[in-house]
Parts: sequence; C-alpha cells; structure tokens
Amino acid sequence: MWFKRLFIIFFLGLIPGEMYSQSPSLTAETRLLESELVLARGESAYVLLDTGAGTLSLKARGSILREWLIAKSRMWGFPVTEEAESLVKKSTLLPPKREEIKPGLSEDKDTFDIQALELSDMPGNFSLVLEKGIRISVKSSPKGMAKVLRFSARALRRLLLYPLQTTVAALRRKSFHVLEIELESKTEVQALYWALEQGTSFLLFTQSN
Repeated sequence: MWFKRLFIIFFLGLIPGEMYSQSPSLTAETRLLESELVLARGESAYVLLDTGAGTLSLKARGSILREWLIAKSRMWGFPVTEEAESLVKKSTLLPPKREEIKPGLSEDKDTFDIQALELSDMPGNFSLVLEKGIRISVKSSPKGMAKVLRFSARALRRLLLYPLQTTVAALRRKSFHVLEIELESKTEVQALYWALEQGTSFLLFTQSN
C-alpha cells in the first residue's frame, strides 16, 4: 500500500507546475503587482483603483499620497488593466472655467485680479476615459430623493444605453467597459477631480466589494 502512495507522489512530482490550475484572481493580482512595481520605479504619480478593497489610491514611488474610499462600485463588461493605462481625458457636463483675462481691457490699470480655481469650483460628478476606452464614472453617494433618481437613471443606462454602446463597439471590433464608482461625499469627488491630471497612469483591479 505504501508503495502505491509513493508512486503517486513521485508521478505528481513529474507534472510541470503550469498544469496545476491557479486562481484567476491570484494571477491577476500578481500581474497587477508587477505592473505597479514598474510604475513605482518612476517619478510620476499613478492611480491604483481596487474595488475589492474599496479604495482609490493616488501613489508615487509606492507610497500613498491620497486615498479615497469607494462606497459602491458597479461594472459593465470587464474593466480591468493588467498593464498601466494613461488617463486620456476628464469629462464633465460643466467643467470648471477660469474667467478669461484680456490685457488692455481693464478699467483700472493699477489693479490686476487673477481668479484662481478652488476645490469648490470642481464638478460633483465626472467621467474618466482611459487610453483603451475604459470609462470610469465617478459620483458621490446619493441621499433622499436623489437615490430614486439615481436608480432610475442607472436602470435606463443598463437596459438601453450600455447594450447599445456594447453593440456599436462590437461592430467596430472593439470592447465597451464601464466602471461606476461612488465616493462618500461631493467634496471627495471634487478633490479627486482636482488631483488627477491628463496622462496619469491607472491600474484597475476590479472585484466585488
């Protein structure tokens, strides 16, 4: 009996490690860590968004500069990046604008008032578009009647808009992915908009939170 067991153990030892099934989440996490290591060696700040941990972290050289807690997250498609993707643009209905200053048109030549944008000028909801088309929708958690309105709008998007956009993307031989996240407050959303710049690298690790 012991001889049979010894033979089985010996035979299993001959099987290459690649033949053993690995956890998909573990494999994805390993690749994500490898990608972050590359970013951490650079000088630029980057973003790590982990829906499983419920955090969005702005980091530099591996250290957290600022972290936002994700109250809720929802996915359409499979928005995950195993390699860093750059932020192409920040999209919002009413982007913050600084009043245009035209030299020579000031009535008082002795005063020159420059209006600086403040945190309160930042939008309360916006979308981020990454270089391969992944869209990240950022909003604050709704309260009161806003919950009902938000639920209705979300249902409309998922029943009509997202399927249509998925079909159009498929016809163009592309994929359509959306990650919707809610932060704790409007101030947190505004702070995130303020902190992000075009070209910032993103790493997404999407799980159920």
